[in-house]
Amino acid sequence: MTTYATWRDAVADAERQLGHTLPVLIDRTVTAIGDALPLDHRGAFCNELATLGEGGMFEAFLDNWWTQATVSATTDDDRERAIDVADLAVTLWALHTRNSERDLTNDQVEALLNDAA
Repeated sequence: MTTYATWRDAVADAERQLGHTLPVLIDRTVTAIGDALPLDHRGAFCNELATLGEGGMFEAFLDNWWTQATVSATTDDDRERAIDVADLAVTLWALHTRNSERDLTNDQVEALLNDAA
């Protein structure tokens, strides 16, 4: 199983697997995500944050808004690749933090995502 010391390691692995580097690496924290979001998204971000509890809902909140902030920081030409990197990074990190015993490739992650759809 691949282990990651930090969130940034999971993002770097996703970038490596997909051959695309994000133009900006946003930390997976409330402050960094909030600062990186476009102004017209910050109200919804703050409102959703105010209603959250702890645990899985908070983790899903960070994943969702980190992805949105990351994609917002890219150009239109790189948007699809940024979405792919963000989705893979979130999945790799989730599997890592849940102590998964599997080391998944991008193709395996896509298959899991397609099965869930």
